[in-house]
Amino acid sequence: MTRAAVTSTKDLDAIALRMEVSRFRREWAAARLDLYRRYLQVTVNRATPLLALAAADQSIDVKGAMMRIQPPVGWPDSTARGKFARSFAHVLRHYTVFANVRDANPSRSVTVRGVNHIDGLLIIRIAGSSVELTMSIGDVTVRTDGGTVSLGLAFELPHAIEGAIMGKPVSTLVSHRWFGDATWVISEVTRAGGCTTVVFKTGYAEYRMPWRPRVAA
Repeated sequence: MTRAAVTSTKDLDAIALRMEVSRFRREWAAARLDLYRRYLQVTVNRATPLLALAAADQSIDVKGAMMRIQPPVGWPDSTARGKFARSFAHVLRHYTVFANVRDANPSRSVTVRGVNHIDGLLIIRIAGSSVELTMSIGDVTVRTDGGTVSLGLAFELPHAIEGAIMGKPVSTLVSHRWFGDATWVISEVTRAGGCTTVVFKTGYAEYRMPWRPRVAA
């Protein structure tokens, strides 16, 4: 066999190897995404009630947004491997979702652009078993977490106003159609760096991820 023939064979082998590696990466990415969606289908079971309000009011395609969510870098190894395995086993054993899973990597989120009447961006986040929101409405930043909503004001509320709004519906302070629920009462007001944070409890609404659960054959 000539040197040229040997070189050609090696080149063909290298090309075949690169193609195989490329195919493996595509298959691995698809399998990882499928597994991650199944994981979310099992773990996520609730959402801030602001999600439904914002989606209906602003015609937000929540399903489309969720379909864009990708596994965090390093998942599932970054998800505290032992805790993930124990929690998943609990689900399979009891046929229920578990409610207090917290990923080590907090990057599970998707940004929704072009939303009317919302300044900046609206970010849909997945935190443990919950779907949460982060956004700005005018000068007020809004962040949901743990069944509560935190409103960030770029100024300090006078003490007299703070005393007047504690225990009152948040609509007493913020006039907005999303915050009209009379049961959402202000439970905490804090100041720092010339700004004010107002917290009120909303609880959660039931939620299911938009893709169909896999059914074993």
